[in-house]
Amino acid sequence: MFKIYRTIPYFFLRSHFHFSITSFSSSSSSTKITEIVSTNPFLNYLIDSLGFHEDDAIAVYSEVPHLKSTTNSNLVVNIFKEYGLNNVQIRDIVSMAPRILTVKPNKTLEPKLKVFTELGLLGPDLVKLVKRNPLIFSRGLHTQIIPTVDYLRNLLGCDEKVVKMINRSKWMLLPNSSLRRISANISLLKKYGLSDEKILKLLVTDPQRMKQTPELIESKLQYLEQKLGISRDSPLLIHALVAVMYRSESEIETNLQVFRRFGWSDLEIGT
Repeated sequence: MFKIYRTIPYFFLRSHFHFSITSFSSSSSSTKITEIVSTNPFLNYLIDSLGFHEDDAIAVYSEVPHLKSTTNSNLVVNIFKEYGLNNVQIRDIVSMAPRILTVKPNKTLEPKLKVFTELGLLGPDLVKLVKRNPLIFSRGLHTQIIPTVDYLRNLLGCDEKVVKMINRSKWMLLPNSSLRRISANISLLKKYGLSDEKILKLLVTDPQRMKQTPELIESKLQYLEQKLGISRDSPLLIHALVAVMYRSESEIETNLQVFRRFGWSDLEIGT
C-alpha cells in the first residue's frame, strides 16, 4: 500500500547513507548529495529520465529504498507514456505516489489505467486523480475501482459527470459501505421531495455531504421542516440543508438572530 506522507531528504540521507544532519548544513552538502546521486543508478534514472531535481529524487527514493534496479520503474514509466502521459505528468504522479514504481506494470497498473482512460480521465485529469487519491493504484480493480465506476455511471448517467465528481472528491477510495450510505441518503432525499436533478447536482457539486450518515441528514431535514418551517416542496430546502449540515442548532440559532435583528420573522426566514 502506498504511503501518502514522505520522509524528508535529509532524514533519508542520514538514515541510508550515514551522514549526520550537521554535515548538510556545511558548504560541502551539495557536493555530498551529488556524490550520492552519481553512485546510485535509481537516482540517476529519476533525474535523467523524468527530470527530477536531486533533492526531489532523493525524497522519492526514500519511499522505495529497496529499489536497486530501474527495470520495473522503466516499465511503469513506459506504460504511462503508452497512455499518453508526458514526462512532467509522470514525474508529478511519481512525486505524489512513489510506490507506483514498485507495482507490477502489466498485471496491476495497466488494467487500472485502462479503466480510467476509458472513463475519460486523461493526462491532467489522471494527475489530478492521483493527487486527490495517492492510494488509488493500490485499490482492488474488481473489488473497488470497477464497482465504484459502475455505481457512479448508473447514478449519474454519463461518464462526463462521473469524471467531474471524481475530480471533486475522493470517491475512488470509498469502501462499499460508503456507497451504500450514499444510496440510503439518495432515497431519503427523494422521500423529502427533492427531485433527481437536485440530488444529482448536490452529488456532483458537493459529494462530501452525501457521505454523512442518513441519521444526520434526516435530523437536519426535520429541523428545517419543523423548526424553521421550510416545507418539503420549497426550492430553498436543498440550499438550507447544505447551509446547516455541519452546524449545531445553537450555531444555527445564532445566525438566525442576525436576521431577526433586521426585522425578519421566522416565517420570512424560512421562505
